[in-house]
Amino acid sequence: MLPSAEGGFTMIITIGVLFVTSLLMAAAFVAAEGDIHLTHDDTSAKKAYYAAQAGISDYAFHLNADFNYWTYCTAGAAASNKALNQEGFPTNKVTVPGASEEQYAIQLLSASTSPEKKCNPANPVGTMIQSGAINGGTFRIESTGYSGNAKRTLIATFGHTSFLNFLYYTKYETSDPVTYTPAKPECKAFRAEREKLGVGCQNIEFVNADTLNGPVYTEDTASICSTPTFGRGPEDKIEFKGGSIAGSGACSNEAKYLGTLIPHEEVLPVEPPPSNTSLKAIAQAKYEGKTVIVLTGETMTVTEHKGTLKEKTTAGVPFPANGVLYVSNEACAKAYTPYNPSYTEDTGCGNIYVSGKYTASLTIAAENDIVINGNLEPPVEAKGEPTTNAVLGLVANNFVRVYHPLSGGPRGSTFGNCNEASNGPGYMPNPTIYAAILAVNHSFIVDNFDCGSPMEKLNVHGAIAQIFRGTVGTHSGVVVTSGYSKNYDYDERLQVESPPYFLNPVTASWAVKREVLAPNP
Repeated sequence: MLPSAEGGFTMIITIGVLFVTSLLMAAAFVAAEGDIHLTHDDTSAKKAYYAAQAGISDYAFHLNADFNYWTYCTAGAAASNKALNQEGFPTNKVTVPGASEEQYAIQLLSASTSPEKKCNPANPVGTMIQSGAINGGTFRIESTGYSGNAKRTLIATFGHTSFLNFLYYTKYETSDPVTYTPAKPECKAFRAEREKLGVGCQNIEFVNADTLNGPVYTEDTASICSTPTFGRGPEDKIEFKGGSIAGSGACSNEAKYLGTLIPHEEVLPVEPPPSNTSLKAIAQAKYEGKTVIVLTGETMTVTEHKGTLKEKTTAGVPFPANGVLYVSNEACAKAYTPYNPSYTEDTGCGNIYVSGKYTASLTIAAENDIVINGNLEPPVEAKGEPTTNAVLGLVANNFVRVYHPLSGGPRGSTFGNCNEASNGPGYMPNPTIYAAILAVNHSFIVDNFDCGSPMEKLNVHGAIAQIFRGTVGTHSGVVVTSGYSKNYDYDERLQVESPPYFLNPVTASWAVKREVLAPNP
């Protein structure tokens, strides 16, 4: 057979190879086309998500440019924002700046307590602001991003900067002017100005034994002695608007920052309200003069010492329906001093003495002072964490005080003048206080903090806000010599749970408190 006769056989093999190759190429093309389709969908979904975030950023920008932006709803100064929509009607969309395909639409979500399903500029508070203990004082928007056939929706909850955002808040890191003898009104100033005046205002120090487990804020300069600890982890902001400085004598500025120390130039002011009279107006339980309250679950025993009348005790009093109790002054002329305060001559003052255990939320407010004369505790588990949503608010126009009687002496009426006075009957070693505390015009302070032997730790689980730094003890170097060292723990529940009608700052920026991805239909 001639060699040329084999040509047809070779052609068959070649055609077979080409056929198989074409099948493989077709399969590869189909697979690649599927990958391209999947990749395109994934990219569109991501672009839609970022477009939704752009919508939230858009609203936050307008809100921080105009504090009242939310009150306009979709009218007035907000009408120019073409992305805004009433709830349920996301027809208005805008293109993301710098993008060609991505768009977003913003819906204003009505509060769960709203009388109508929309934001009404004639009633913005009633229709937008959530009321009640859970998420009180917040409002929500919904931002939906679009890209190609994909869409993603984010729901953002906006809230004020609140005293409940901080474990520890002060405006001035100095003793209250009225606690000096005589009073020093010049001390109502920030540290640099106080030192220029040269009037001997005391700068209170954070010392080695102090542990503040939560977010911390002061508008003043923090005075550090050795190694106090601030924060629990990076999520806790440590904000010293005036920076920090080493304390007096041999003190060093070696604070341990487990939280995130915010540059002082980035810390914004948080201005407290002038009084708690708004709580007086809404309180559904009202008393006058010295009032002693012992909490028991959802009821309380109330002892009234109104003026010169004989004391009256009523047991089993239920908490007020709206959770707010207020005690007013009857006739209160005696000024408070932490040096030998009276516990028997203040019957005309709107002072509350409070202790006990509680299982429901309550805000206790006093026109004068609140004196904590026993542990304040909700139900807790083995590690001390609360097991219910019950939160307690203590709001005093003047001082929130820790009860500390003395015996012996008698002590003098100025700082350090103890005359061998010692801790008296009823003093509280290692007390436990679960509460959100606000001293509207003065301080959270320990009575007779400068006398007696050390009383271990002052254990506060909650939040403390005060205008002036209240002294809770004295120290020599890093050693506590009287009063308490601090063991303060932030109550995480305060991020979402508030004591009823707890007061907010009068000026504070809005910020996104929570952002969640909503399921799309």
